[in-house]
Amino acid sequence: MGKTELPTTIGRYIVLQKIGEGGIGVLYKARDPVMERLVAIKQFKLDLESRGKDFIAKLSRWEAFISGKLLHPNIVTIYDVGINDNQPYIVMEFIEGKDLWRVARERGHLEVEFVVEVLTQVCDALEAAHSQSIIHLDIKPNNILVTEDGRVKIVDFGMARFLPDMSLPISRPLEKGGTPAYLSPEQIQDEKFDARSDIFSLGVVLYELLTGKNPFAAPAFAKAVYNIVHLDPPKPSSLKSHIHPGLDIVVAKALAKKPEKRYQTIREFGYDLRNYRFLNESPDDIRSQSTEDLHALIRAKNQMTPDGSPFRFLIFDQDPHTVSFFSGVFSLEGFETHFPKTPEECMKTVLAHKPDMILVDGSSATEGAFDFCRQLRANEKTNTFSVLFLLSQDRPFVRTETYRAGLDDYV
Repeated sequence: MGKTELPTTIGRYIVLQKIGEGGIGVLYKARDPVMERLVAIKQFKLDLESRGKDFIAKLSRWEAFISGKLLHPNIVTIYDVGINDNQPYIVMEFIEGKDLWRVARERGHLEVEFVVEVLTQVCDALEAAHSQSIIHLDIKPNNILVTEDGRVKIVDFGMARFLPDMSLPISRPLEKGGTPAYLSPEQIQDEKFDARSDIFSLGVVLYELLTGKNPFAAPAFAKAVYNIVHLDPPKPSSLKSHIHPGLDIVVAKALAKKPEKRYQTIREFGYDLRNYRFLNESPDDIRSQSTEDLHALIRAKNQMTPDGSPFRFLIFDQDPHTVSFFSGVFSLEGFETHFPKTPEECMKTVLAHKPDMILVDGSSATEGAFDFCRQLRANEKTNTFSVLFLLSQDRPFVRTETYRAGLDDYV
Protein backbone atom coordinates (compact mmCIF):
# COMPACT_ATOMS: atom_id res chain seq x y z
CA MET A 1 0.00 0.00 0.00
CA GLY A 2 1.44 3.38 -1.04
CA LYS A 3 1.67 6.39 1.21
CA THR A 4 -1.36 8.14 -0.27
CA GLU A 5 -3.58 5.10 -0.80
CA LEU A 6 -6.60 5.00 1.48
CA PRO A 7 -7.91 1.52 2.28
CA THR A 8 -11.65 0.97 2.25
CA THR A 9 -11.64 -1.24 5.31
CA ILE A 10 -9.21 -2.56 7.91
CA GLY A 11 -10.64 -5.70 9.42
CA ARG A 12 -14.29 -4.99 10.09
CA TYR A 13 -13.69 -1.24 10.39
CA ILE A 14 -14.73 1.20 7.67
CA VAL A 15 -11.93 3.70 7.01
CA LEU A 16 -13.09 7.33 6.74
CA GLN A 17 -9.88 9.32 6.42
CA LYS A 18 -6.17 9.35 7.15
CA ILE A 19 -5.31 11.34 10.27
CA GLY A 20 -1.55 11.18 10.13
CA GLU A 21 1.51 9.14 9.30
CA GLY A 22 4.69 8.36 11.18
CA GLY A 23 7.83 6.33 10.75
CA ILE A 24 6.32 2.95 11.52
CA GLY A 25 2.59 3.43 11.11
CA VAL A 26 -0.39 5.23 9.59
CA LEU A 27 -3.27 6.53 11.70
CA TYR A 28 -6.82 6.41 10.34
CA LYS A 29 -10.20 7.63 11.48
CA ALA A 30 -12.70 4.83 11.03
CA ARG A 31 -16.15 3.62 12.00
CA ASP A 32 -16.94 0.42 13.86
CA PRO A 33 -20.16 -0.91 12.26
CA VAL A 34 -20.77 -3.36 15.09
CA MET A 35 -20.43 -0.99 18.04
CA GLU A 36 -21.61 2.06 16.03
CA ARG A 37 -18.78 4.33 17.15
CA LEU A 38 -15.86 6.22 15.73
CA VAL A 39 -12.43 4.71 16.31
CA ALA A 40 -8.81 5.46 15.48
CA ILE A 41 -6.75 2.74 13.83
CA LYS A 42 -2.98 2.60 13.78
CA GLN A 43 -1.76 0.25 11.06
CA PHE A 44 1.93 -0.64 11.16
CA LYS A 45 4.00 -0.31 7.99
CA LEU A 46 5.46 -3.71 8.72
CA ASP A 47 4.54 -7.25 7.85
CA LEU A 48 4.76 -10.14 10.27
CA GLU A 49 6.92 -12.25 7.97
CA SER A 50 9.68 -9.64 8.00
CA ARG A 51 9.46 -8.98 11.76
CA GLY A 52 9.40 -12.57 12.99
CA LYS A 53 8.76 -13.77 16.51
CA ASP A 54 9.91 -10.60 18.29
CA PHE A 55 7.25 -8.47 16.70
CA ILE A 56 4.54 -11.09 17.15
CA ALA A 57 5.46 -11.27 20.84
CA LYS A 58 5.27 -7.49 21.06
CA LEU A 59 1.88 -7.50 19.36
CA SER A 60 0.55 -10.00 21.89
CA ARG A 61 1.42 -7.56 24.66
CA TRP A 62 -1.22 -5.23 23.35
CA GLU A 63 -3.83 -7.68 24.56
CA ALA A 64 -2.93 -6.59 28.07
CA PHE A 65 -4.41 -3.20 27.20
CA ILE A 66 -7.62 -4.78 25.94
CA SER A 67 -8.04 -6.75 29.16
CA GLY A 68 -8.04 -3.47 31.06
CA LYS A 69 -4.45 -3.26 32.20
CA LEU A 70 -4.24 0.43 31.36
CA LEU A 71 -7.74 1.73 31.96
CA HIS A 72 -7.16 5.33 32.96
CA PRO A 73 -8.97 8.57 32.03
CA ASN A 74 -5.73 10.10 30.74
CA ILE A 75 -4.66 7.13 28.59
CA VAL A 76 -6.25 6.29 25.25
CA THR A 77 -8.41 3.17 25.47
CA ILE A 78 -7.44 0.24 23.27
CA TYR A 79 -10.42 -1.65 21.81
CA ASP A 80 -8.94 -4.28 19.54
CA VAL A 81 -5.84 -5.64 17.78
CA GLY A 82 -5.67 -7.58 14.57
CA ILE A 83 -3.87 -8.38 11.34
CA ASN A 84 -4.98 -7.08 7.95
CA ASP A 85 -3.14 -8.22 4.78
CA ASN A 86 -0.29 -9.44 6.98
CA GLN A 87 -0.02 -6.00 8.63
CA PRO A 88 -0.81 -5.68 12.36
CA TYR A 89 -3.12 -2.90 13.51
CA ILE A 90 -4.44 -1.47 16.75
CA VAL A 91 -7.94 -0.03 17.24
CA MET A 92 -8.40 2.65 19.89
CA GLU A 93 -10.86 5.29 21.00
CA PHE A 94 -11.15 8.29 18.70
CA ILE A 95 -10.20 11.51 20.50
CA GLU A 96 -11.59 14.87 19.39
CA GLY A 97 -8.57 16.93 20.28
CA LYS A 98 -5.19 18.26 19.23
CA ASP A 99 -1.72 17.15 20.14
CA LEU A 100 0.42 19.45 22.26
CA TRP A 101 2.76 20.24 19.38
CA ARG A 102 -0.17 21.57 17.35
CA VAL A 103 -1.64 23.42 20.33
CA ALA A 104 1.70 25.15 20.96
CA ARG A 105 2.10 26.02 17.28
CA GLU A 106 -1.42 27.49 17.00
CA ARG A 107 -1.32 29.48 20.22
CA GLY A 108 2.26 30.64 19.88
CA HIS A 109 2.48 31.09 23.66
CA LEU A 110 1.28 28.69 26.33
CA GLU A 111 0.29 29.96 29.76
CA VAL A 112 2.37 28.43 32.55
CA GLU A 113 -0.69 27.19 34.41
CA PHE A 114 -1.99 25.49 31.27
CA VAL A 115 1.34 23.70 30.89
CA VAL A 116 1.36 22.64 34.54
CA GLU A 117 -2.24 21.38 34.42
CA VAL A 118 -1.67 19.40 31.23
CA LEU A 119 1.58 17.80 32.34
CA THR A 120 0.31 16.91 35.82
CA GLN A 121 -2.40 14.93 34.03
CA VAL A 122 0.37 13.25 32.02
CA CYS A 123 2.11 12.43 35.31
CA ASP A 124 -1.10 10.85 36.60
CA ALA A 125 -1.35 8.74 33.45
CA LEU A 126 2.28 7.64 33.58
CA GLU A 127 1.94 6.79 37.26
CA ALA A 128 -0.88 4.41 36.33
CA ALA A 129 1.23 2.88 33.56
CA HIS A 130 4.34 2.53 35.73
CA SER A 131 2.30 0.91 38.48
CA GLN A 132 1.44 -1.79 35.93
CA SER A 133 5.13 -2.20 34.99
CA ILE A 134 4.70 -0.40 31.67
CA ILE A 135 7.06 2.33 30.48
CA HIS A 136 6.07 4.44 27.48
CA LEU A 137 9.52 5.35 26.09
CA ASP A 138 8.18 7.79 23.49
CA ILE A 139 6.80 10.73 25.47
CA LYS A 140 6.70 13.84 23.27
CA PRO A 141 4.20 16.61 22.46
CA ASN A 142 2.82 14.69 19.47
CA ASN A 143 1.81 11.80 21.73
CA ILE A 144 -0.11 13.97 24.19
CA LEU A 145 -3.61 14.94 23.07
CA VAL A 146 -5.66 17.73 24.66
CA THR A 147 -9.44 17.93 24.21
CA GLU A 148 -11.47 21.13 24.05
CA ASP A 149 -12.43 20.79 27.73
CA GLY A 150 -8.79 20.38 28.83
CA ARG A 151 -8.67 16.61 29.29
CA VAL A 152 -5.38 14.95 28.41
CA LYS A 153 -4.89 11.62 26.67
CA ILE A 154 -1.54 9.88 26.21
CA VAL A 155 -1.41 7.94 22.94
CA ASP A 156 0.98 5.71 21.00
CA PHE A 157 2.38 3.03 23.29
CA GLY A 158 4.11 1.53 20.24
CA MET A 159 7.53 1.67 21.90
CA ALA A 160 6.28 0.67 25.36
CA ARG A 161 8.07 -1.99 27.37
CA PHE A 162 6.82 -4.23 30.15
CA LEU A 163 9.01 -4.80 33.18
CA PRO A 164 8.38 -7.58 35.68
CA ASP A 165 9.69 -5.29 38.41
CA MET A 166 9.94 -1.52 37.94
CA SER A 167 12.72 -1.35 40.50
CA LEU A 168 14.93 -3.45 38.23
CA PRO A 169 16.28 -1.86 35.06
CA ILE A 170 16.18 -3.83 31.82
CA SER A 171 18.79 -4.23 29.15
CA ARG A 172 18.77 -3.01 25.55
CA PRO A 173 15.25 -2.87 24.06
CA LEU A 174 14.11 -5.27 21.37
CA GLU A 175 14.31 -2.51 18.80
CA LYS A 176 15.36 1.12 18.79
CA GLY A 177 12.64 3.71 18.65
CA GLY A 178 11.40 7.00 19.98
CA THR A 179 12.09 10.53 18.79
CA PRO A 180 15.79 11.43 19.26
CA ALA A 181 15.33 14.89 20.83
CA TYR A 182 13.14 13.41 23.61
CA LEU A 183 15.11 10.26 24.42
CA SER A 184 16.95 9.87 27.70
CA PRO A 185 20.76 9.57 27.83
CA GLU A 186 20.49 5.90 28.77
CA GLN A 187 18.27 5.19 25.76
CA ILE A 188 20.65 7.03 23.45
CA GLN A 189 23.67 5.12 24.79
CA ASP A 190 21.99 1.69 24.80
CA GLU A 191 22.35 1.47 28.56
CA LYS A 192 19.95 -0.08 31.04
CA PHE A 193 16.81 1.99 31.48
CA ASP A 194 13.60 2.00 33.47
CA ALA A 195 10.65 4.28 34.24
CA ARG A 196 13.00 7.19 34.89
CA SER A 197 13.49 7.44 31.13
CA ASP A 198 9.87 8.57 30.87
CA ILE A 199 10.62 11.18 33.52
CA PHE A 200 13.50 12.56 31.45
CA SER A 201 11.37 12.69 28.30
CA LEU A 202 8.57 14.49 30.11
CA GLY A 203 11.16 16.93 31.45
CA VAL A 204 12.11 17.71 27.84
CA VAL A 205 8.44 18.32 27.01
CA LEU A 206 8.07 20.59 30.05
CA TYR A 207 11.12 22.63 29.01
CA GLU A 208 9.88 22.95 25.45
CA LEU A 209 6.35 24.01 26.40
CA LEU A 210 7.64 26.60 28.87
CA THR A 211 10.27 28.14 26.59
CA GLY A 212 9.15 27.31 23.07
CA LYS A 213 12.49 25.56 22.46
CA ASN A 214 13.54 21.94 22.70
CA PRO A 215 16.63 21.89 24.97
CA PHE A 216 18.51 19.33 22.86
CA ALA A 217 17.24 19.59 19.28
CA ALA A 218 19.85 20.19 16.57
CA PRO A 219 19.89 20.07 12.76
CA ALA A 220 22.22 17.07 12.79
CA PHE A 221 21.25 13.83 14.55
CA ALA A 222 24.76 13.41 15.97
CA LYS A 223 24.62 16.87 17.52
CA ALA A 224 21.24 16.16 19.15
CA VAL A 225 22.66 12.95 20.61
CA TYR A 226 25.68 14.83 21.93
CA ASN A 227 23.43 17.48 23.50
CA ILE A 228 21.30 14.90 25.30
CA VAL A 229 24.31 13.15 26.78
CA HIS A 230 26.49 16.17 27.59
CA LEU A 231 24.59 19.48 27.41
CA ASP A 232 23.00 21.15 30.43
CA PRO A 233 20.47 23.54 28.87
CA PRO A 234 19.99 27.08 30.23
CA LYS A 235 17.34 27.58 32.89
CA PRO A 236 13.87 28.20 31.44
CA SER A 237 13.60 31.46 33.42
CA SER A 238 16.74 32.74 31.66
CA LEU A 239 14.86 32.44 28.36
CA LYS A 240 11.44 33.57 29.59
CA SER A 241 11.53 36.00 32.50
CA HIS A 242 7.94 35.25 33.61
CA ILE A 243 8.78 31.62 34.46
CA HIS A 244 8.85 30.93 38.20
CA PRO A 245 12.26 29.75 39.52
CA GLY A 246 10.52 26.76 41.07
CA LEU A 247 9.98 25.44 37.55
CA ASP A 248 13.74 25.75 36.92
CA ILE A 249 14.20 23.36 39.82
CA VAL A 250 11.65 20.86 38.51
CA VAL A 251 13.15 20.93 35.01
CA ALA A 252 16.73 20.54 36.27
CA LYS A 253 15.90 17.49 38.35
CA ALA A 254 13.83 15.86 35.62
CA LEU A 255 16.65 16.40 33.09
CA ALA A 256 19.47 15.07 35.25
CA LYS A 257 21.82 12.99 33.08
CA LYS A 258 22.11 10.20 35.63
CA PRO A 259 18.84 8.40 36.44
CA GLU A 260 19.70 8.27 40.16
CA LYS A 261 19.85 12.09 40.20
CA ARG A 262 16.39 12.49 38.68
CA TYR A 263 13.00 12.14 40.30
CA GLN A 264 12.81 8.48 41.24
CA THR A 265 9.11 8.18 40.51
CA ILE A 266 6.74 10.04 38.22
CA ARG A 267 4.61 10.80 41.27
CA GLU A 268 7.47 12.78 42.81
CA PHE A 269 7.79 14.70 39.54
CA GLY A 270 4.06 15.45 39.49
CA TYR A 271 4.08 16.48 43.14
CA ASP A 272 6.82 19.07 42.65
CA LEU A 273 5.26 20.28 39.40
CA ARG A 274 1.96 20.88 41.17
CA ASN A 275 3.72 22.70 43.99
CA TYR A 276 6.47 24.49 42.05
CA ARG A 277 5.72 27.83 43.73
CA PHE A 278 6.89 26.42 47.06
CA LEU A 279 10.24 25.08 45.88
CA ASN A 280 13.36 26.81 47.12
CA GLU A 281 16.99 26.06 46.30
CA SER A 282 16.42 22.38 45.67
CA PRO A 283 13.41 20.06 45.38
CA ASP A 284 14.44 18.34 48.60
CA ASP A 285 14.18 21.52 50.69
CA ILE A 286 11.18 22.00 52.94
CA ARG A 287 8.75 24.32 51.15
CA SER A 288 9.17 27.64 52.96
CA GLN A 289 5.66 29.03 52.64
CA SER A 290 4.02 25.68 53.35
CA THR A 291 6.26 25.26 56.39
CA GLU A 292 5.35 28.68 57.72
CA ASP A 293 1.63 28.11 57.26
CA LEU A 294 1.76 24.65 58.80
CA HIS A 295 3.73 25.79 61.83
CA ALA A 296 1.10 28.48 62.41
CA LEU A 297 -1.65 25.88 62.14
CA ILE A 298 0.07 23.53 64.57
CA ARG A 299 0.73 26.23 67.15
CA ALA A 300 -2.85 27.45 66.94
CA LYS A 301 -4.14 23.94 67.49
CA ASN A 302 -1.64 23.37 70.29
CA GLN A 303 -3.01 26.33 72.19
CA MET A 304 -6.36 24.55 72.15
CA THR A 305 -4.90 21.58 74.06
CA PRO A 306 -4.91 22.89 77.66
CA ASP A 307 -3.72 19.68 79.31
CA GLY A 308 -0.37 19.94 77.53
CA SER A 309 -0.55 16.42 76.11
CA PRO A 310 1.34 15.77 72.82
CA PHE A 311 -0.63 16.84 69.80
CA ARG A 312 -1.35 13.78 67.64
CA PHE A 313 -1.41 13.79 63.85
CA LEU A 314 -2.35 11.13 61.32
CA ILE A 315 -0.95 11.73 57.82
CA PHE A 316 -2.31 9.64 54.96
CA ASP A 317 -0.09 10.15 51.93
CA GLN A 318 2.16 7.74 50.08
CA ASP A 319 4.32 10.42 48.49
CA PRO A 320 7.84 10.32 50.01
CA HIS A 321 8.29 14.11 49.64
CA THR A 322 5.13 14.76 51.64
CA VAL A 323 5.98 12.25 54.35
CA SER A 324 9.49 13.69 54.67
CA PHE A 325 8.12 17.22 54.78
CA PHE A 326 5.54 16.58 57.51
CA SER A 327 7.88 14.35 59.47
CA GLY A 328 10.50 17.11 59.57
CA VAL A 329 8.06 19.80 60.64
CA PHE A 330 6.38 17.71 63.32
CA SER A 331 9.64 16.45 64.79
CA LEU A 332 10.70 20.07 65.28
CA GLU A 333 7.45 20.77 67.08
CA GLY A 334 7.66 17.61 69.18
CA PHE A 335 4.30 16.14 68.14
CA GLU A 336 3.18 12.54 67.89
CA THR A 337 2.75 11.60 64.23
CA HIS A 338 1.47 8.47 62.49
CA PHE A 339 1.91 7.60 58.80
CA PRO A 340 -0.34 4.63 57.96
CA LYS A 341 -0.11 3.37 54.37
CA THR A 342 -3.58 1.92 53.69
CA PRO A 343 -7.18 2.92 54.50
CA GLU A 344 -7.41 -0.07 56.83
CA GLU A 345 -4.28 0.96 58.73
CA CYS A 346 -5.67 4.50 58.94
CA MET A 347 -8.88 3.34 60.60
CA LYS A 348 -6.96 1.18 63.09
CA THR A 349 -4.69 4.12 63.93
CA VAL A 350 -7.64 6.47 64.43
CA LEU A 351 -9.36 4.06 66.81
CA ALA A 352 -6.16 3.22 68.72
CA HIS A 353 -4.51 6.65 69.00
CA LYS A 354 -7.38 9.14 68.54
CA PRO A 355 -5.44 11.76 66.57
CA ASP A 356 -6.22 15.43 67.12
CA MET A 357 -6.01 16.08 63.40
CA ILE A 358 -6.03 13.98 60.23
CA LEU A 359 -4.33 15.25 57.09
CA VAL A 360 -5.22 13.56 53.80
CA ASP A 361 -3.45 14.49 50.57
CA GLY A 362 -5.75 15.00 47.60
CA SER A 363 -3.22 16.20 45.04
CA SER A 364 -3.58 13.01 43.01
CA ALA A 365 -7.11 12.13 44.18
CA THR A 366 -6.23 8.56 45.04
CA GLU A 367 -9.19 6.28 45.58
CA GLY A 368 -7.58 5.00 48.79
CA ALA A 369 -7.73 8.48 50.28
CA PHE A 370 -11.44 8.76 49.55
CA ASP A 371 -12.07 5.21 50.82
CA PHE A 372 -10.50 6.12 54.13
CA CYS A 373 -12.50 9.34 54.41
CA ARG A 374 -15.76 7.56 53.63
CA GLN A 375 -15.00 4.91 56.26
CA LEU A 376 -14.12 7.63 58.75
CA ARG A 377 -17.41 9.47 58.26
CA ALA A 378 -19.49 6.26 58.25
CA ASN A 379 -18.17 5.05 61.61
CA GLU A 380 -19.97 6.59 64.57
CA LYS A 381 -16.80 6.29 66.65
CA THR A 382 -14.74 8.32 64.19
CA ASN A 383 -17.13 10.63 62.34
CA THR A 384 -16.34 13.60 64.57
CA PHE A 385 -12.59 13.64 63.95
CA SER A 386 -11.16 16.74 62.32
CA VAL A 387 -9.99 16.16 58.77
CA LEU A 388 -8.11 18.47 56.44
CA PHE A 389 -8.16 17.34 52.83
CA LEU A 390 -5.15 18.97 51.18
CA LEU A 391 -5.57 20.06 47.57
CA SER A 392 -2.51 21.44 45.84
CA GLN A 393 -4.41 22.75 42.83
CA ASP A 394 -7.92 23.70 41.76
CA ARG A 395 -9.19 20.56 40.06
CA PRO A 396 -13.00 20.36 40.04
CA PHE A 397 -13.28 16.57 39.98
CA VAL A 398 -11.23 16.36 43.18
CA ARG A 399 -13.45 18.89 44.92
CA THR A 400 -16.53 16.94 43.82
CA GLU A 401 -15.11 13.78 45.36
CA THR A 402 -14.41 15.55 48.66
CA TYR A 403 -18.08 16.41 48.93
CA ARG A 404 -19.11 12.87 48.04
CA ALA A 405 -16.79 11.61 50.77
CA GLY A 406 -18.57 13.83 53.28
CA LEU A 407 -15.66 16.24 53.76
CA ASP A 408 -16.42 19.85 54.47
CA ASP A 409 -12.90 20.84 55.39
CA TYR A 410 -10.30 21.15 52.66
CA VAL A 411 -7.48 23.57 51.93
